[in-house]
Amino acid sequence: MEALKQLKTFPNHFKEPVLKCVHKAKGNMKEVTDKCMKFLTTHYCLQEDVVIVNTKSRKKSPGVIIEVLKNVDVDADEKENGGVNPAGTQVSRWKYSVQLTGSDVVLKDLLPDEIKRKTKLPSKGLLKMFIKHKAERLPVDGKDIWLLKVNNL
Repeated sequence: MEALKQLKTFPNHFKEPVLKCVHKAKGNMKEVTDKCMKFLTTHYCLQEDVVIVNTKSRKKSPGVIIEVLKNVDVDADEKENGGVNPAGTQVSRWKYSVQLTGSDVVLKDLLPDEIKRKTKLPSKGLLKMFIKHKAERLPVDGKDIWLLKVNNL
């Protein structure tokens, strides 16, 4: 019963991206959880509540992600280092459209450094519990593959 109460705290805007990340993923629970956590830490999700930070005026405005746009432009810094940041991870090439809260104003082509999360990411424990509840692990050719349970498709 306690686990079901905890699952209800899993943010709705993270559910679909996590399920897409899990479906047909290969690896053990730790690997799949790490893959999902990496995705959540490097991307914002549709319908996620965020704060837009104007880097010049430092003004903050609440909003909601309404569109995720693929950024096809590669700036000069990315060209020099092959699209890899100093930490060695792939540079995100996503931009976002955000509708300001209480307004019809939509800001387009926002970069991740102009946006901050309002809600924190789920813990690895909660993420693991969500994955176990929504997907099942099947051994295939000595490797685990994860498939969504029928009622979650």
